[in-house]
Amino acid sequence: MKAAIIYPHSTATPSGATLRLNQLIAFLAPRMEALEVFLPDPAGERLVGNVRYFSEPYVSQAGEAWLDFAPVTDPDASPDAALGEVTLQLLLLAKQRPNPLGVLGISSASLDILWSFYRLFSHRKIMATVREMVARADVVFIEYPHSARWIAPLCRASGALSIVTAHDVLAKTSPDEGAVISWIWEMEKEGMRAADRACAVSPVDAAFFTQAGVPTETVISPIDCRKAAEPPDPEIVRALRDKYQLEPDGKPTALFVGGSWFINQDAVRSINEMRSVLPDWTFVLAGGCAPPGRVGNLLSLGILSEEELRAVYHLVTVVLVPIRAGTGCSTKFIEAMAHGKPILSTGIGSRPYPVKHDREVVLAEVSEFPARLNELLADPARRERLGRAAADFVQPYHFEKVFETYWQWMEEHRVRSGK
Repeated sequence: MKAAIIYPHSTATPSGATLRLNQLIAFLAPRMEALEVFLPDPAGERLVGNVRYFSEPYVSQAGEAWLDFAPVTDPDASPDAALGEVTLQLLLLAKQRPNPLGVLGISSASLDILWSFYRLFSHRKIMATVREMVARADVVFIEYPHSARWIAPLCRASGALSIVTAHDVLAKTSPDEGAVISWIWEMEKEGMRAADRACAVSPVDAAFFTQAGVPTETVISPIDCRKAAEPPDPEIVRALRDKYQLEPDGKPTALFVGGSWFINQDAVRSINEMRSVLPDWTFVLAGGCAPPGRVGNLLSLGILSEEELRAVYHLVTVVLVPIRAGTGCSTKFIEAMAHGKPILSTGIGSRPYPVKHDREVVLAEVSEFPARLNELLADPARRERLGRAAADFVQPYHFEKVFETYWQWMEEHRVRSGK
């Protein structure tokens, strides 16, 4: 059996979605005759084992005004092509400073989401690559519903099983209201409805789509429990400890891991407020949520390798998840659990995993975080108990167990199609 994965975002900045993507590749590669993966990265084509990566950035490396985009059909004959062009021009206008569309209640974040539904369709070279990938595949994984409305019909024509995964509910994630959200929501539902199988990474999101008339199953975001349990490289631990004065038994440290999405930016603002009332703590940021640097007791490490992040988990006292909004799965939360760390999180930051307060995690409002941190610092035995309970909790969420659902769907399709 041959499979293809269409992933719409660059992997240059790690995120929960890229973590899930890597786990999906690790699950499929040993089970497939061949696996092809499309990424909008500049790396070009490469073969790793039986996995062939096709990479083509949406824009040139010079970033020249999105000139790589051209409708795949005549705009006069295709309403989608015309709408894509309008959306792109609005997005470029909104990204000006100041945002001239702000007075209309339309943010560049919402337009960026909307443009994502047209971005792949509007790129001739990428669509040509995707068409060829679909023609060779028995099953096509469409990560995010952005491009499902273009790719699922290709799958149907070639006899390939199409599986679309909603990593979140984009219409609920957008910071705006009104007509632009309705537009996003209709496009999102259409993408989910187009595929043979629609799934969401959260049961709450799956229920939301299903109630809207789009039957959706849950394939929750998993974690690699075995890899997380491996001890970190002692040389990397030593280098990070010495460079940043991070000592497991020294000054207490609280870690937040997050990408560049605006919800994580809000978390960083909350941490900035916390650090002023907790001068004895060092607050550590990892990922694209903040540029590297140090300001007082706030240390931002920037984007880390997998090995570096594992070492940071080893060095810190507590992991923070001060998230106030969001849909989908909080992959940063289950990742911290798999590393056996005590976690202080909001309720939404732990979504959708059924954890209990003070059993596997400490749950609190962001305003309560300073007091809860000091309580954890004063009770090493409690921190140890929470860390062990967290590591035990995630065992059923190992990626090879969770993704068995995908394998069942693929086997059912193989039997029906006779392939």
